[in-house]
Amino acid sequence: YHNVGILVLFLHDISDVQLEFTKLNVYFKYRNGVYHRINDIISNAGCVSFGVTWFWFRLYWFPLKVLYATCHTSLQTVPNIPFYFFFNALLLILTLMNIYWFLYIVFFVAKVLLGQVREVNDVREYDIDAISKKKDGELHIPSCLKEGNHLKNGLVKDKRL
Repeated sequence: YHNVGILVLFLHDISDVQLEFTKLNVYFKYRNGVYHRINDIISNAGCVSFGVTWFWFRLYWFPLKVLYATCHTSLQTVPNIPFYFFFNALLLILTLMNIYWFLYIVFFVAKVLLGQVREVNDVREYDIDAISKKKDGELHIPSCLKEGNHLKNGLVKDKRL
């Protein structure tokens, strides 16, 4: 079980590293109000390479190596493996989740290619500039920030612990 777990971790973490590198370059596109083209190019290339590595490692090598080894080869070497069906069911569910998430990646790439999405942005992050609007020549500050509370992902969090 330990060797299979290490192989699953290795095959899944490769695309995660590329995802985080791409997100960093998305964040670095605009620094101090200046647009940096190199970070835009790297983030677009990172998005493509993330999709390719997701497919290659999670949808090709994972079923080819891990599922084949645990479902077929392991029964030939050790006939009475404890928790055989339970762990293989979990690995098959993980494969189905990888296929489901890959469909989201394909739909995103299709939106980019069809021109529905102009640039790669992370819309989940909170932006103080988006909520502070000019109103009658004055800067509008939300009441939660006036009270000293901090917003994170749309939730007001109290700073005191």
